Amino acid sequence: MSPPLPRMERGDPPPRRKSCQACVKAKRRCDQRSPACLRCVQRNIICQYPARPSAGNIRSIPCQTPLSAGVLTNPSEIQPEIGSQDEALLNAMEMAQDLQFFGSPWPGDAAHDLHFDEMALGAVDGPLLTSNSALRGQDDTQTGINEQNDPELSFDFAGMGSSSATTDLATRLPLAVSAPNRLDVAALTRELEGNLSYAIDQIKAAPRTMLMETETPWCHPLLYKERMPRVMQDAVSSCALYIAKNSVNAPVIMSCIDARVNDLLDSTLPEDPLDTLARTHALLLYQIIRFFDGDILARSSADATFGELESSVDSLTQHITWAGESNPGTSGKDFDLATFPLQPSREYWKEWVFQESARRTFLAASFFLRTWKLLSGRPLPCCRRDIPLYMHQSWTLSAHLWQARNAYEFSLAWKERKHYVVTRKAVISTLADAGRDDIESFGKMLLTTAMGIDEARAWLGMKGVAL
Repeated sequence: MSPPLPRMERGDPPPRRKSCQACVKAKRRCDQRSPACLRCVQRNIICQYPARPSAGNIRSIPCQTPLSAGVLTNPSEIQPEIGSQDEALLNAMEMAQDLQFFGSPWPGDAAHDLHFDEMALGAVDGPLLTSNSALRGQDDTQTGINEQNDPELSFDFAGMGSSSATTDLATRLPLAVSAPNRLDVAALTRELEGNLSYAIDQIKAAPRTMLMETETPWCHPLLYKERMPRVMQDAVSSCALYIAKNSVNAPVIMSCIDARVNDLLDSTLPEDPLDTLARTHALLLYQIIRFFDGDILARSSADATFGELESSVDSLTQHITWAGESNPGTSGKDFDLATFPLQPSREYWKEWVFQESARRTFLAASFFLRTWKLLSGRPLPCCRRDIPLYMHQSWTLSAHLWQARNAYEFSLAWKERKHYVVTRKAVISTLADAGRDDIESFGKMLLTTAMGIDEARAWLGMKGVAL
């Protein structure tokens, strides 16, 4: 028995797929996807091919309200024909569903309302880097800063949970469909300069301060007094090399720094808390050096290593205590430290130095990661407001405690001075009664990020403190 003839030889060839009626009417190129072409999906219009059976029309995305161009909804709302769904289209929609972003690109919520005249399209693997209000064309209402409505520190990094709120996401269109809108770069620049420049300057200065003073706003000067892990020794040496860099020796020095980075990445992940913190500090210093160097090769190598910094910060969270004995209340009366004998106070002081450095490192690294993603056009991390731990993360702000150089000074500062435990939801209200000598550089980083630089300068000026 001879095999059956194919359709072409039977004189019954399959009909040639034609453009859908909407694309033909608009005189636009149709990708002829099934069950609906991408152009009809984006415009929420009926996609009907001439060769389709007349059993019914296929509506790309059934919804009651029209969508803006380039905004995708839940992929479960699309009803493709069995055996004819387009994998690429569904994958893109699933990606848009999974990736979420903050309602505000930086801390402050209502106090940070970027106004965009037009909506830009984000990268193919992530959402638009702007605010919810900008996507929806709504203006936020700025409210006063008080104890009931405090600016919230909402920077975090990816991989730490997801938001329960449903957000609209924008993805880049294929080249066949041009992007009609663009990002208001001027508004984004004003936001960066108005809120983030002070904190960024402090981060840029970290290699020099670490070399000269073994201190950064997030690393206590006595953290590595008894033992400095090898990875941190290499990082401090790299800081010295970088400070000595000039136009003649720049290639050699940057090559040496890259070699140190490769050695760090090839090393095994530590389990000891101090080693884990040192690894995060070293990666943070290397990323600061290469990201802000200005050389295109250094910048590209830094971009390729930010994922390692994220993983290191994630590992560091396992050793951080956000509440309890290592982070008591806002007053020295809540927890007494004896000035004699000093041994109990000394043990507590050493633990406080580590925990406070780890907590500040978490915050500074998260801030730096969000800044990098914002400036490089990568998807922003998702919000964790639905996770209780997110709202209980806190940091101690007290220049007297931070600047204590021994257990006795720490005990006196703990008993005689008030210290402040700041949470993400209460920055300004917690520091309302702080004195001029209570706030150090890290506190100023928090204030400028939460309030804005001009507002923070005015707030500090009332207390007689210069920014």
